Amino acid sequence: HCIIFRGTGARAGGDAGLAARRRGAYFNAHTDQDLSLFEIALPVEDADFAFRHQRALLFGLELGPEDLASEKEIILEELSMLEDDATRLGIALVQNSVFKGHPYEQPVYGSRDIIRAVTADQVLAFYRAYFVPSNAVMALVGDFDLAGMEAKVRAAFGDIPNAAAPPASFPKASRLEKSVERTEYLDVSEATLVLGWPAPDADHPDQFALDVLTEVCGRGVNPMLNGVLRGGRRELVKTLSMSYLARRFGGIAILVMTLDPKNVAAA
Repeated sequence: HCIIFRGTGARAGGDAGLAARRRGAYFNAHTDQDLSLFEIALPVEDADFAFRHQRALLFGLELGPEDLASEKEIILEELSMLEDDATRLGIALVQNSVFKGHPYEQPVYGSRDIIRAVTADQVLAFYRAYFVPSNAVMALVGDFDLAGMEAKVRAAFGDIPNAAAPPASFPKASRLEKSVERTEYLDVSEATLVLGWPAPDADHPDQFALDVLTEVCGRGVNPMLNGVLRGGRRELVKTLSMSYLARRFGGIAILVMTLDPKNVAAA
């Protein structure tokens, strides 16, 4: 949030966003348990601008107490929205249970107490330790000359001071010793049933098979679970979707269903 919305030594976060939109660019960022992803998409002839833009955002953060305070309010509001969203809350609780006792148990969005207490100096210390070239990977996709684009990348990023980031070494997530059930009550008329299972991690050869299984069972045009849960004389669920997240130290398969509360046990 602070990196893409607050500011850099070159321009404020809002100015950076405006400059990108004037070029017709799309840019955004996402964070999960393993990494932060920053993306920008625009015409290939604007590659030099894209590199300057991303360099300023990713390696030039400046953050003061007032900037952080403004961003905290936004994040706390998003946290409230998550807690009111049955699907997002259910997925978060399932991940918490599947990865119990592992660092993946911790929610990406943090807790209110930590968000309120963190200081700009603490955020910057974390940023300076981890946002270094040796801890980053860049992927470029498009219609361009590889050698010419590599030269542009070296010109844009080659002089950034480098350092070794703190090592990220964690144990593999273990299997669940027993199943876990949890019920949360929200002010909604429809029930959301979320099921989660430990699954292969990103280095496991079975991840590709589980990708296919996920698509066949719970995604695509006509997933097989439709026939089980939505076919026949009794429609147990209204919607269903399945996903598989393969992370570095563990994976999780998730099935989400919306349904009438009286059908939860049968589903």
